[in-house]
Amino acid sequence: MNTISIFIPVMTIFLSTAVLSGILPTASSMDDAQNNSKIAPAPIDQLTSNLTQAKSQLPIKPQLKVDILVPILYNNGTNVEPEKYGLMFEELVKQFGAISVEDNNVINGYWINPTDNKNYSDKNKMYWIIVPDTEENRHYFVNFQDKLESLFDQESILIYFTPVLNLLS
Repeated sequence: MNTISIFIPVMTIFLSTAVLSGILPTASSMDDAQNNSKIAPAPIDQLTSNLTQAKSQLPIKPQLKVDILVPILYNNGTNVEPEKYGLMFEELVKQFGAISVEDNNVINGYWINPTDNKNYSDKNKMYWIIVPDTEENRHYFVNFQDKLESLFDQESILIYFTPVLNLLS
């Protein structure tokens, strides 16, 4: 028996099986993919547009997650008095109506002060809150940072913002 006469029926069965199982697309499905934008991948600018469009269609207001790292120890190694955390906690609750704290997690940090090249090793706890993203709130936290640096007797207190998309109202 001729090898070509065996090859053609075997390949026909193989290709038919591949097309029917969906492993290989048919010619008509290739045409559909080119003509149907639901199947073809979307360009990056369309995806970006969809994200901003979704933002404008939903009742979502820009928010920030504000993370505040405060020391557990002073720079001389003594413990920070618990009352100082209470003062900070009360002020944020009074200002924003909420605050979260990670009491059991110690965040170890190390940094070099760029002004005097002095090394600092810190043990911190994290407070965080989600607030509306307004200039007023951003300015509040700039001033609050100065207040905390004085309260905790620190060269610097780290406060940073992360944009939040909160779908709950």
